[in-house]
Formats: sequence, C-alpha cells, structure tokens
Amino acid sequence: MGPSSPPHRDSQCSRRPELMAKITRVVRFLKGLCIMPLWWLAGVRFQGRMVLQGRSPAVHNEGRIVMGQRVLFRGVHGRVRLSTGPDGLLLIGKRSFINSNCSFHATKRVEIGDHCLIGENVVIDDCSHHSVDQISDIKMESIKLGKNVWIANNVTIMPGVSIGDHSVVAAGSVVTRSFEDRVLIAGVPARVVRKLTASEEWIRR
Repeated sequence: MGPSSPPHRDSQCSRRPELMAKITRVVRFLKGLCIMPLWWLAGVRFQGRMVLQGRSPAVHNEGRIVMGQRVLFRGVHGRVRLSTGPDGLLLIGKRSFINSNCSFHATKRVEIGDHCLIGENVVIDDCSHHSVDQISDIKMESIKLGKNVWIANNVTIMPGVSIGDHSVVAAGSVVTRSFEDRVLIAGVPARVVRKLTASEEWIRR
C-alpha cells in the first residue's frame, strides 16, 4: 500500500470548494458594485445591491428601470438586454434571477415579481412593434409576472399578459394570454397543463 496523504492536506482539499464558492460570491458582489454607479447615471434606480455573474447587461433606458434587492444577472452565454421607451417602466423584484441572453423591453410597463427565476433566451416585451395587417393596431399592453414565477428557457411573453404567483412556464412556450396563480403552462400558444401546489410563503429554489 502506498503512503496515505497527510491529514492536513486532506483538510485543505476538502476546504477548497468552499473557498472557491466564497471567492465567486465576492467577485459577483464586486462586479455589481462597480456597475451600479454607471447604471445610476443611466437612470436605473436600486432598492439594494445587484449581483453579476459573467457579462453585465446592456441597458438602454429612455424611461425608468427599478431593481429590487439582490437581483442576480447571469451573463455567461450572452448579455441580458434591458430597455425602456420614453414612457416605459421596467420593475424587477427582489432576489429574482435573470439568466443569459434574455431581452426585456417596456414601452408601457413590465413588472417582474420578487423571487422570480427567468431562464435563458426569454423575451418579455409589452409592445408588438408592428401591425399584423392594415386593420390592426400596434399592441402595447403592460405585462406582469407575480412572485416566485419560473419562466424556463426560450419562452416569449406577449403584450398584455399577466402570470399569477408561483406559476411555471415550460421551455419554448409562447404566452399570449393571462394565467392564474399556481399553474404549469406550456405550448404555442401556452395552455394550462395542471395545477401546482405551493403555499403562500414557499420560495422555489
């Protein structure tokens, strides 16, 4: 049998993942602190500190953007894009998570509730930007996500939609109408798959 590792070396190895996790949290915190003053100059207002992983979001703010406490942006596979029109208001609730390559635009109002989880490549836009035909108008209607909502990857949320608390939108869905609390919805266009069980205080991890 070969010689065993010294006890102190084993303890150092066991502590290494914990140390790296702490370093990662510090880096995210410092990146957020560096970016916040620049966003403040662009008219973004904060209710607490912001956390960044990867590339920082691209911001084009002609209206108002308000961030809740400890919103986490993950820009590892592409930058998040946040934009508002001159009369637009974009609200992102506390401790929400926004994954890579999302695009949020508020011509009127887009509200994302507290503790929401937003997957990669999600588009939330309260304006259709173009008419479908000559007898239809451009659609501009506010969008609201309740608290503790999970939007999976590659979802598009259309103008005028509200999604209730604790609900889940399956990957690849196109949401064209509003849905109540505690439902799983999926499809193009999205429909209710089943009811969900969630207490008022429960937060999805």
